[in-house]
Amino acid sequence: MTGYLGTTARMVPVAPASAQSEARPERFVVQAAASRRWAFDTARRGGVQGREWAVELGLLDAAEMSAVDEFVQGAWGPGPFRWVSCAAHDSNVLTPGQSILAALDAGTGMDTATGWSPRSVLGPGRVVLAERVPVIPGKPVTVAVDTTGAATLTVTFRSAAGAIDSTRTVSASGTLAQRLVYSAPSVMWSSRSVDIEVSGHIRASRPQVSWTREARPWVPGRGAEQVIIQSGVADPLVINPAGGYWSGSLNLIEVG
Repeated sequence: MTGYLGTTARMVPVAPASAQSEARPERFVVQAAASRRWAFDTARRGGVQGREWAVELGLLDAAEMSAVDEFVQGAWGPGPFRWVSCAAHDSNVLTPGQSILAALDAGTGMDTATGWSPRSVLGPGRVVLAERVPVIPGKPVTVAVDTTGAATLTVTFRSAAGAIDSTRTVSASGTLAQRLVYSAPSVMWSSRSVDIEVSGHIRASRPQVSWTREARPWVPGRGAEQVIIQSGVADPLVINPAGGYWSGSLNLIEVG
């Protein structure tokens, strides 16, 4: 599957990855004395850590190599860029922090339709769960959130300039724990991002956005709002009049 680099206004597909690893640095810095140890948490608010990706792009044709190398050579500027890996758009495009409500005043856990979530946000007032989450025109998108109460999920599609293209809502059936899901088989050609909010709920948790036609099992977000390209490789393997073939790789670091 293909990962995407770029900005909210324009996400660019890079060549399908033949291999990809996502790593997090050690969370704690440990200092020791004669009889004690102290652990200092290096994670961001909500326990979210910065990540690093090593992406092997496999065999590239000339067009695929050019799309990657333009980022590496600085044609798009130094960054930082948005990054949606192949794992992210098939599971959860949100960042880890957005998906676990790290930036919100999260309450206690809640029973969901499929189990237990350790964090939730209280209603019934309007709560914005995520803003300017990238989508791809012409591709599907599915938005979901776990709720209790008479909840309403609102999905707002925005253009590259941030103007509202359309708004869609999904309301709960009853007040018991359930997952509200909105799916669009094809994003409008003018839309570049979505905002997600919930209202009327008693509790809400586990928001999710995937570039799929149906809801996927919830996993913490895999997207990134700010990455830099630390290094990139584009090696020629075969050169011919058609452009030849290349091998490529990228090393990305989350910043901010």
